[in-house]
Amino acid sequence: ARQNANVAFVVSAGNGGTDVVSGPASGYNNISVGSLGGASFLQPSTFSSHGATDFYNPVTNQTITGVRSAVDIAAPGERMFLAAYLGNSGGIGAAIPGMTQTPTPTDQYFLNMDGTSFAAPMVAGGIALMKDAANSLLASEANAQDTRVIKSVLMAGAAETNGWNNGQNAMNVTTQALDLKTGAGAMDLVASADVYYFGTTDVDGAGGGLIDVAGWDSGTISLGTFTDYIFATEFAQEMALTVALNWFAGRSFNGITDTATDDSFANLDLQVWSVDGNGQFVSKVGESMSTYNNTEFLRINWLAAGRYGLRVTFDEMVYDTTNSVNAESYGLAWRTFAVPEPGSLAMVSFGVLVVLRRNRQRRFVQASAA
Repeated sequence: ARQNANVAFVVSAGNGGTDVVSGPASGYNNISVGSLGGASFLQPSTFSSHGATDFYNPVTNQTITGVRSAVDIAAPGERMFLAAYLGNSGGIGAAIPGMTQTPTPTDQYFLNMDGTSFAAPMVAGGIALMKDAANSLLASEANAQDTRVIKSVLMAGAAETNGWNNGQNAMNVTTQALDLKTGAGAMDLVASADVYYFGTTDVDGAGGGLIDVAGWDSGTISLGTFTDYIFATEFAQEMALTVALNWFAGRSFNGITDTATDDSFANLDLQVWSVDGNGQFVSKVGESMSTYNNTEFLRINWLAAGRYGLRVTFDEMVYDTTNSVNAESYGLAWRTFAVPEPGSLAMVSFGVLVVLRRNRQRRFVQASAA
């Protein structure tokens, strides 16, 4: 996945219930998907694997237990109504003995199917729709289809699920980053479309600068430094903010020996600051500072009227077996909206026709119009 950055590897979190997420979903550079049910598909499914997974440090040969959030996002995975393929190929005959038919009927359906194996393809399909539209709407943006960007955009647009909790305290500080059941929350492609196409798209340069009320950036940060983003306009009223930061764990794959190697793991953090009239960062109002995740995420449901900025920091390497990593590339995405957000959440639907009708432009507008 790391070596093919424009190919998003989407994985089911698993149906182990109280069991923690296992491989391949527990890997670093994928998009791991949990399941949702309930009337509005905002309720974490009881069968969906979750919990904190372990972190292995190849330099110290130490395994640190229960410190990683392995689920990235969630999507509907209950009460699925699915067209049934009953042909004797692809292992169907062995999986469902006695049900295969030749020729395959076209009017058969599986009813009330549950599982993260249905939630993950929804996210994969959502990404496919995003990328398809990006081929025209974001054709000039070379980094638009990078998985680090795509993952951050999905997270920034995600809706808060029932009981969502990433360990954020009253000061909006978290060392966990994501909810252990649903990650950033429920996929909402309408909100993600606003982030992806219609806000700031890839700030000029390696990172940092003025940004719109929603958008994304593909940046590079040097070890021991920070990169700042400042909202171009002051928030005229109370606002909510979701912001996601993703980067790859350094891994390499040898096609000859068919083996993979852990090379490096950078520790980036994500901060939200109040900003004065001169563009100076004044006071920190939120921070995601997990050590063993390659994702940082904040959901701040209330910010007072005023001006704000985002800061990405790169303070240390957790490990570096190559002794050569002094910079890290990342995807950053954010979304702001008025409190309370008007209208109802549009779960999973994409609004392709709306996307095609709207004129994509970089616009700096009053935050109250978000």
